[in-house]
Amino acid sequence: DADFSPSQLADFLRTHRDAILERWRVAVQDRPSSQGLALESLIDHIPDLLDAIADTGEAHVVDSTSRLDTETAERHALERLEEGLDLSQVVIELAVLRDCILQVWDRERAPGAPRPEVRFLNRSVDRAMAASIERYTFARDRTLKALDRISTTALEARRLDDLLQRLLDVMVETTAAVDVGAILLREGDDLILRAAVGFPGDGVPPSAVRIGDG
Repeated sequence: DADFSPSQLADFLRTHRDAILERWRVAVQDRPSSQGLALESLIDHIPDLLDAIADTGEAHVVDSTSRLDTETAERHALERLEEGLDLSQVVIELAVLRDCILQVWDRERAPGAPRPEVRFLNRSVDRAMAASIERYTFARDRTLKALDRISTTALEARRLDDLLQRLLDVMVETTAAVDVGAILLREGDDLILRAAVGFPGDGVPPSAVRIGDG
């Protein structure tokens, strides 16, 4: 392994990126869980994940402690959760990606060779897989808790305004992507502010907005 440079893996991934992605697309598009997904949604963050692995290989040349940034893998897992796909689909997609990379590697390099580049790739994909599982599970559990709290709030609230305000509070507390929120209900030709949360200072929306004006 003394002559191993992770930049070799980075060069390989960048050179054969299109071939790897096409092989991966063909391998996963016929799976039942992939049916109904547009091509853009199917491919999703996989190209970015390939780039992230290549970036890690290049960074490893300078710093041997460099590890894969899992942000892309985590975003992919969240996207699959929002699309209603099971966690098993996320794991299978990453396993298939690894297999497709190795298939192209065997075709272009020495077939079956236990190269250190391959071991480096395996570590990177394993890290992406672990992060995806953790992120998917955390987000799913958080969503289930939010739904439970919303159900409890709906049963406990006696006034509409109390219900709307508590629903907004639960949304902000349980949804990482939401920082502020407002609910306006239609009354005649106006939208009337009934609840708001997270607006700093004087940033609260107007109490009434004419329909069509905002």
